[in-house]
Amino acid sequence: MGRFNDTQLNIVVGEINDEDIGDLTNQEAVLLNLIEEGPVKEINERGANIITKVFANPQFNAFGSGGAYAKAGSSTNVKMNVPLKRLSHSTAMDRDAIESKGKEALEDVVGTEMQSNVSGFSHEINQQCYQDGNGVKAIVDTGSATTSLIGKAPFGVYNLMENGDYQIFNPSTGIVRSSDVYNVSSKNGATRTATLGGALNGAVAVGDHVAHPASWGKNITGLRRIVSNDTAVLFQNVSRATYRSLQSIVDTNGGTLRSLSIALLERNFGKIKYQRGLKPKNALQHILISSPTQWNAYSNIAHTAGPNNSEILRFEGVTKLLDMGYQVHEFGGRIWIEDTDCSDDDLYGIDRARLKKYEYVKMGLRPLGGENNTAPIPFLPTDGSDGTYIDADMWVLRWKGNIGSDDPGRLLRIGDLEYNGLANRLF
Repeated sequence: MGRFNDTQLNIVVGEINDEDIGDLTNQEAVLLNLIEEGPVKEINERGANIITKVFANPQFNAFGSGGAYAKAGSSTNVKMNVPLKRLSHSTAMDRDAIESKGKEALEDVVGTEMQSNVSGFSHEINQQCYQDGNGVKAIVDTGSATTSLIGKAPFGVYNLMENGDYQIFNPSTGIVRSSDVYNVSSKNGATRTATLGGALNGAVAVGDHVAHPASWGKNITGLRRIVSNDTAVLFQNVSRATYRSLQSIVDTNGGTLRSLSIALLERNFGKIKYQRGLKPKNALQHILISSPTQWNAYSNIAHTAGPNNSEILRFEGVTKLLDMGYQVHEFGGRIWIEDTDCSDDDLYGIDRARLKKYEYVKMGLRPLGGENNTAPIPFLPTDGSDGTYIDADMWVLRWKGNIGSDDPGRLLRIGDLEYNGLANRLF
């Protein structure tokens, strides 16, 4: 069979890129799509610079006839930086497929693979939008010199992928426990167990973080770092201990799980009304985000809160569509969105005007300079001899950006919520 026209793959990949990547990203990455884009002028190769007010001008007075005005004052502004993060997803394709298949067959192979990759990459980005920037995929609950790794609830090993490669890091130092790279051969959600291709290094300890190889500490600064009152670490290069207005409302229970309640919701949304510069009526603009677990918890309350465990009338069992296409619920006039990438024990209250995404490079194919915008894959021998190339090419999806906030004091998180006995990911 004659050699396939090299330009054909580029055309096919271009078609898929133009038509599907944006749509699939919007469908798969719920939180990432929900967050509005920050001003383009604030983004550069070092990240996004944000100027925010941390103290209002305090100079007021009352004066008598012919008296003096208040002394001149000013508000206090600080410059924050949202660092640029870089993520990639690479795919190999055998040269036989490139060189000997017709357009339709090639489009089917490449199209199916590309859609799968965009979906998976979008999920990866969206997962990290809920994390703290360390790229955590699982937390070690039990691990010794065996091939079984048990992940801590509520995620367990849900975010680990079969056939995926991972390393294990000490979260206190960010240093890899060993140079070992572990491949997940299988996993069991109900037992929170991942079976690995090799035994865990003896240095692995409970509480260690599982992440993609060489990736710990390089990922998206997600909601766990943004919606926080932690003063031990800098937030966007600024101290929350110095500027208390940058501390979010965080309601946790010391690690002890408690059931979601109407009182818990109302208490925290009552607190948000007191936040600096926010009129009480504007607290209604907050969107609730949780995994299906906490919507299950709320609907259970509504289904049984009436006399003799009857349904209460204010519960709307039907859902509706938000303008961006998500299926959503409602609580107290606020939109409630379900996202399976959110932790099962958390519920967030997000003011979309105060949380932004800064995309330096939107998700798309990276032109690699070779034919079809792919690149040959080198073979790297381990015996020290010269390398060569294998009969395959690769293409790369990439994304550069981060998410951040100019006023995290208007964001809230309710944590340590019960997930046992509800819809959750441990099955």
